[in-house]
Amino acid sequence: MKIVPFIITFNSMSTGPRLNQCVDFLMTNAPPSFGNAIEQIDIYPRCQTKDNIPDGLEFLMDRFQKGLTTLPYIRFRRKLRLFEISYESRWVHSSEFFKENGAEFSRSDFDAICKEFATSLTLVRRRIKKTDDFDVGSFEGHLLRRIDCLNEPICVQSFWNTNKAEF
Repeated sequence: MKIVPFIITFNSMSTGPRLNQCVDFLMTNAPPSFGNAIEQIDIYPRCQTKDNIPDGLEFLMDRFQKGLTTLPYIRFRRKLRLFEISYESRWVHSSEFFKENGAEFSRSDFDAICKEFATSLTLVRRRIKKTDDFDVGSFEGHLLRRIDCLNEPICVQSFWNTNKAEF
């Protein structure tokens, strides 16, 4: 199963290696499969931004703010085996975060994003039916174990050493 994260702001959609590191951390030591019903989960955290709103784009921010009231949005496209989750994020986006030599990826950002992703992924339970081939309990249990791992410095350090990443 593949998990694909995309940060959405009032005027952009971004992804990158830092977000993928969070997904990789969450899926470390996952069983080969939780079932065949879901091939991919796309997660769309809707984030406020630290960036300035360019003149003339205020209407996009207004539309974005109004859209936040409709979240979370959850859709399971069974024939495509694609699950989509959109939610209001507490993490505040900065375009600097996505630049190669941009803002530092702090441990607190890493923890916050991992926790948000894990929480959003548990929304799968809302759309899975008993007839779907997907073990929601095992999936949620795995995510909880990975979040617990964030409290164990050796666990996180092991991940960073293995993935050649740094805070």
